[in-house]
Amino acid sequence: MKIIRKLSLTLALCCLFIFVSCGNDTTVKTDCTTGWNLALYELKDVSSGKTAVESQFVCFSVSRGTKKIKTVWLNVAKLSVDESKVVLNRYKTDDYGDYSTETYKKETTVTRAMLKDSDGGWIKIADDYNLSSDYLKISFYGGIEIREVVVLNEDGERINYTLKAAKLILKDDSGKIYGKPYYTASEIKDLQLGDNSPENLNDEQSKFKI
Repeated sequence: MKIIRKLSLTLALCCLFIFVSCGNDTTVKTDCTTGWNLALYELKDVSSGKTAVESQFVCFSVSRGTKKIKTVWLNVAKLSVDESKVVLNRYKTDDYGDYSTETYKKETTVTRAMLKDSDGGWIKIADDYNLSSDYLKISFYGGIEIREVVVLNEDGERINYTLKAAKLILKDDSGKIYGKPYYTASEIKDLQLGDNSPENLNDEQSKFKI
């Protein structure tokens, strides 16, 4: 399988390298036991010498009824970087890409200080989202281990959701990095990723107590 490349013509025509950036971990004690550990990957354009952090994402189908999505919480186990960007958006159902309109986009940054001050790793990344869509996409920019994602409606009630697709950057036993623009939920299940998978982000919802 080929190394993941940015979906742009300019980068597609260049020779690219993708590598992992490592750092010192900041960890917290959390009751959640399974999740998804996202390393920080940077994509380098050898022609320009510029690097950019490569994102990975999850796309959820949210059972919100008539209520809007208002609040999103992450249970974060650790950070291996000083700060990690997280972006909320609505996704297009045909290719799981971002909606281009800024109406649905909300960006935040999780920091070491936020993790240190958190209650058991629970960090609120949105409190005024007001998303009237069943299609929630969360993009992560690496250096972060997520144990759980909790979505609340405008009445503060927890909303159920299911995984539809995710973009994964994977490494085989030889150390080769590979992936593709997205994997469907059934493809992710077939990968048998175990305790390190986006499948685990809604398996401990009852542990959300703030």
